[in-house]
Amino acid sequence: MDLYSPYTAILEMDQRRRDDEERNRQEALRRQEEQRVQGIQSEIDRSRLFSELAPLDEQERENERRRAIIEEMRGEATAPLQGRRAGRVYVAPSPFEGLAKLGQAYMARKGGQKAYAEEQRLADQRMKALKAYQDILEARLPEDMARVRGGGAPLPTRKPSRIPALSFNPDEEEENALDIAANVYGQF
Repeated sequence: MDLYSPYTAILEMDQRRRDDEERNRQEALRRQEEQRVQGIQSEIDRSRLFSELAPLDEQERENERRRAIIEEMRGEATAPLQGRRAGRVYVAPSPFEGLAKLGQAYMARKGGQKAYAEEQRLADQRMKALKAYQDILEARLPEDMARVRGGGAPLPTRKPSRIPALSFNPDEEEENALDIAANVYGQF
């Protein structure tokens, strides 16, 4: 029996090594699968975000087109009235042309207010979509960090120090200084 015990120990060590290698390989495969699933989930979340933002982009382009038209109307409304020449006679601008310019300025103002309100609404929708995406990512962050660390170990809040924490208490320091002086120079 004594002759076979070193051989048995070697066989047991070899078997443990193979078991460890198999366990490590299985763990690596499991992590790869989790990363693949996580990547797919991230892509799904990203595509969902972009599908929510795509109509907003289209609406923003339409709103920009409206704003350009409104700016053109505003420019025309603020242009001075000009008379015309009819042959050799100068014809002054009609008061109705002035009223038309006032109406055009009013419509440009109302259109600008409407475009601004639409811009605010689109910005709010965009922020809601981005906030929802951020919340999804933040909710998944602890799981992702656990995967990166290779288990579910909690993240350390700070690096532990080998140096004990020092505190400064002036009264204590004075007593220590007096004790040291008493030991060196004798009693006070």
